[in-house]
Amino acid sequence: MAHVIKSILTISVVLCLISTSLLILWPENVSAEDIELVPTSDVSIGFDVTYPSDGIYYTKVDDGASHDSATTYNRAVTNGDKDIFGLEDMSEPSGSYDIDVTIYVVTQDAGTGGAELTCGVVISSTEYIGVNGITPPNAWESYNYFWEENPAGGEWTYIVINAMNLYVVVPDAAPDVDVTSLYVIVTITYNAQWAPTFTSSPDTTADEDQAYSYTATCNETVTWSAGMTSNATWLTWTQANHTVWGTPDALDVGSFYVNITATSDAGGLEGYQNYTVTVSAAPLEWAPTFTSSPDETAVEDEPYSYEATCNETVTWSAGMTSNATWLTWTQANHTVWGTPDALDIGSYYVNITATSDVGGLEGYQSYTVTVSAAANAAPYFTSTPTATGHNKTLYYYDANALDGDDDPLTFDLEGSITAWASITPSTGVTQGTPTTIGDYWMNISVTDGIATVWQNTSIHIYTDAPSFVTSAIITWQNGTTYLYNAQATDPEAEGLTFHLEGNGTSFVGITPAGYYCEVEGAITSMGWWYLNLSVTDGTNTVWQNWTLTALNSAPYFTSTPVTEGIVNVSYAYLVVASDNNSDGLIYSIDASSIETKAWLTYNESSGQLEGVPTINGSYDVNLSVTDGLITTWQNYTISVDLSDTDTVGLLQLIIALIFCFGFLFAGFKHSEFMLIAGPCWMLSGLMVFMVYGEWFMIMTVGVGIVLFIKGANDVYHSK
Repeated sequence: MAHVIKSILTISVVLCLISTSLLILWPENVSAEDIELVPTSDVSIGFDVTYPSDGIYYTKVDDGASHDSATTYNRAVTNGDKDIFGLEDMSEPSGSYDIDVTIYVVTQDAGTGGAELTCGVVISSTEYIGVNGITPPNAWESYNYFWEENPAGGEWTYIVINAMNLYVVVPDAAPDVDVTSLYVIVTITYNAQWAPTFTSSPDTTADEDQAYSYTATCNETVTWSAGMTSNATWLTWTQANHTVWGTPDALDVGSFYVNITATSDAGGLEGYQNYTVTVSAAPLEWAPTFTSSPDETAVEDEPYSYEATCNETVTWSAGMTSNATWLTWTQANHTVWGTPDALDIGSYYVNITATSDVGGLEGYQSYTVTVSAAANAAPYFTSTPTATGHNKTLYYYDANALDGDDDPLTFDLEGSITAWASITPSTGVTQGTPTTIGDYWMNISVTDGIATVWQNTSIHIYTDAPSFVTSAIITWQNGTTYLYNAQATDPEAEGLTFHLEGNGTSFVGITPAGYYCEVEGAITSMGWWYLNLSVTDGTNTVWQNWTLTALNSAPYFTSTPVTEGIVNVSYAYLVVASDNNSDGLIYSIDASSIETKAWLTYNESSGQLEGVPTINGSYDVNLSVTDGLITTWQNYTISVDLSDTDTVGLLQLIIALIFCFGFLFAGFKHSEFMLIAGPCWMLSGLMVFMVYGEWFMIMTVGVGIVLFIKGANDVYHSK
């Protein structure tokens, strides 16, 4: 305990001596600020140590006494005593780090001179001398030496710093020379790994459809390989210039995170800049921007033209306003154009308005156009071309022009009209025959050798006339309604008008319908009439002329003939025919066969064909009716059959004859059959043969009696 108290007292005395020495010996021209002194605590043999957070350590040696002999102040730092300089962690991490060593010496030779001073630091058995063999003057002088990097080459390596010695050697060449107030500050600065600091501030707002860009910067050289991460798909990172950029659209309105990483090239650690960028919706209304620049100069008698354009689709309905009466605005191609003359020399304002189709607001372009006098009077046209022509017909236009300077003029022709027309350069006569209908540009220029003036005209070529595509019906039956559907066509699809003339219009009229025309009328008498039908397209008229002949109408049968008859039964067919002209009709069967006319006749009173056929068979009938001019025929065949009774009687006759003759012939061989043949003949005569006449019946009965008597006699005698 006494030893501890003694040590404390000793330290206190030393501190007092040091403080007194500083107050007495501190040079007036060196301040604490000059040597960057910080508050310290004294330790043994005059070493003061602090451990500031920035890794800078200050150590001072000052015993406050004069020295007249060589003195070495030495403080060894080993692995077991590293905390003196705050190096307790220096041997732990691997890798290379920077250590800064500064030796600051303030000294004065208060003696007769000749003192030498050496200061240095020994790190890992290697000595680095900062002040070596200096001779202090008789006044205060300061010396310092700074190592920023390892003087032995490369960087300081923590792993080999296992010992450090700080020493001050004051050799005194002469005993009567003293060195007083020796003050040494050694600053050891080591830097572990560190991250860079961003020096740029990001833009945290963006607008829809507007370009966004932010370039990141740091306080030191960094690597941007880690790049940028974000949930904004519209953002792009360019490593070469460490820039975040992109253009958001309407779907990107909202907030998005952006994380940028930079790695210190020296410190090796990553630094981060994280922020949020908010995209605002574009305004609902905006005005267009003009992208064209107007021509603000014009020359007398020369065409001026300026086509306005914008950065988006616009409507030009508001058009152009100007005090230049020689200017014209064409909305279709949003063009200001015109040709000033000598009276228009001067300046004029021009205001053009465009309305955004999407934004809805108007954009404006205002400028001044200045007309200057022409050095040469340009020629000008005094004639106006005909804008239409007929297909396959010569088109002719004599272009005329004058020149204020009376210069000789030369004409030229361009445009699609050159496919079929040409111009005479000396006269301006343009002519040619088109072969195809349509529209053609005729661009005629006239020049005096300096100025050229154009006369541009669209020439419309159409067909000579419409045409009929149907042929008229020239004959028709008297007593009926005449009908002809006329049709015409026009290659230009122009409207057509029909008209009918001629003496036939007394009973025939027309009903037009576009390209069709119905010609109709009832014919009540025979004869012929003129009909003249015309069609016009308003310029050309085409006629279709014909003679309508009314023909006599042939009579025609309206009755159907009877084609069947029966033997010995009356046949009758009522004949009916008509004539549209109401002519008297005559009927006849004279052309029929003789067999037909033997029993069939026409009864004019009853209007019937009648008669009684006596023989079955087929009879051809050729019936005619005539109005005195035209004969119409009705030819058919009558099939005449036997009646049912006749058929049965004939069958009975045949059977009776078979039996009678059969038994008769059998009786000549056998007399018994003769007895049967006799009664057979008698019965047949009474029942069958009587139909064919009384005498035929008596004869057959008589034959039967004779045969019966003969048969009986033969049978009797045969026994």
